[in-house]
Amino acid sequence: MNQKSLTLPLNVRTVLVTTDTASATLGLDTDTIIARAESQYRFVWDVSAAPRPMPHAPRPSRSVRELRFWAREIIAPETCTALELPAVIRVILGDRAFFHPGEVNILLRITRPTRLALGKCGALQRQAGTGFYPRATLEHFLTNRLLNQSVTNEKR
Repeated sequence: MNQKSLTLPLNVRTVLVTTDTASATLGLDTDTIIARAESQYRFVWDVSAAPRPMPHAPRPSRSVRELRFWAREIIAPETCTALELPAVIRVILGDRAFFHPGEVNILLRITRPTRLALGKCGALQRQAGTGFYPRATLEHFLTNRLLNQSVTNEKR
C-alpha cells in the first residue's frame, strides 16, 4: 500500500498542540514525540494539574504529564532556533491583557476540570472579582511549566 501524505490544517487559533496531534502531524509514534520533547524541542510545556514539590522540581518518572508543543516548532522547527522564551510567549498570548476561562481551555488545550484543578493547586489563578485570567498569570504559568528549563536561562 502506498503511503500518501495528508496536510493537517490547524485552526489559526491553535498555538499549542497535544502529544497526539504532534504525533499525527509528524507521522511518528508518541514515544518518539515524548523523547523529542525531552531532548530536541525547546518549547514544550507540562500542563498537568499534578502537584509539584517546587516550581522547577522534576516530576517522578512515573508521574502523569500532559505535554503541549508549540505548533510552530513542530511544523517548522528551523524557524524557532534563535527564538527566546519571552518572544514565544508573546506569540502564544498575543497582545491580550485578560483571557476568558474558555479561551484558556482552548489556548492550553485543556479541559475545564483540568483548568479548575490547576487553579486549586495555585498554578492558574483568576483575577479576583472578574473571573478572567490576567496575562501575567499565563506568562508565569508558561515560564514555570516549560519542560526544557534551560531555555529560561538562555542569554536574553
